[in-house]
Amino acid sequence: MWMFFILISSVITGLLSQNIHKIQADNADFIRNFDDLVTIDQQTGLINTKGFYINLEEQLSFSRRHKTPLTLMMVKLHYFDDLRAIVGQAKLIEILVNISSSISQATRSEDVRYKLTENTFAVLMPGTKLKDNEIVKSRIKENIANLDTFSNKKGKIIKLDIKIGALELNDDIKDSFEFKALTEKELEYDV
Repeated sequence: MWMFFILISSVITGLLSQNIHKIQADNADFIRNFDDLVTIDQQTGLINTKGFYINLEEQLSFSRRHKTPLTLMMVKLHYFDDLRAIVGQAKLIEILVNISSSISQATRSEDVRYKLTENTFAVLMPGTKLKDNEIVKSRIKENIANLDTFSNKKGKIIKLDIKIGALELNDDIKDSFEFKALTEKELEYDV
């Protein structure tokens, strides 16, 4: 009788072990698939680069089909690595969250806001001409200038240096990659 229990317990343990390995493999697949599907930046709550390109393609198509204006604005935080060295990672995350809030406050609800890289944000503004973008640009600069940013070490105020570039969609722009690249070039002209 006891040999029968040993045999049964071996079979049960083997089946249990197989199921545990299957669950672990399924969990690893789920994590990989989840990372591929995420389109929200964890720190700021803004849409990430993957979501940016998905939305940009849709907006390009809509704008061309309906002949409506579409402006892409990019905001870049300069001296990012130096800022991280001065204030530390935790304070830097707080600064990025404040910048994203400043951008959100300065834009309309129909504008879509993104965090493209560690130090670059974007705003897609459907129905907006480039000249109308200047109001938003000045609001963002003002909001960010009013942020209280102190270094960790001596409590000195650090002025955030941002560049803002914008470009309106035109017939010469072929695709979303070119639209983004040309808008990034516009950052060079912000003084």
